[in-house]
Amino acid sequence: MATRSAAMARTVSRLATDAAQRAVEAVHGDAQRLLDQAETLEADAGAAAGRLRPLSPSSAALAVVHRDGAAAFGLTQQYAATAVALANTAADLDAEEFAQVAEEAAGMAGTAADLATAYDNLTKALTVWARTNPTDAAKALALYGG
Repeated sequence: MATRSAAMARTVSRLATDAAQRAVEAVHGDAQRLLDQAETLEADAGAAAGRLRPLSPSSAALAVVHRDGAAAFGLTQQYAATAVALANTAADLDAEEFAQVAEEAAGMAGTAADLATAYDNLTKALTVWARTNPTDAAKALALYGG
């Protein structure tokens, strides 16, 4: 999901630039790309959060991973939903609305940085847990894939 979030952040950046330049065709292309990316990311984040929600980690280290994962997936889902709304707005806008879309797209850049931090924290916590619990980590990898 971190890779898809980064790709979506690049599309949002392009959308902001194209909207600021009032490049109508480019904005509409960016909007369609963003819509496709955001809908996929929103569904994937929701599914990941749904798989994580019923789990009750028994170890303190895994509880940290669980909390970080829930936060990262929730933030990703919100970010993607916001991007869907932005893409829909951008697809339907006229030249007078470009400045507003450019501003909204630029405002999403901070969320992309928050997501990168959340996924970095999750990766670090998982790495610590896996080193401490190699047998459980191998079982989890077999169960959930890698």
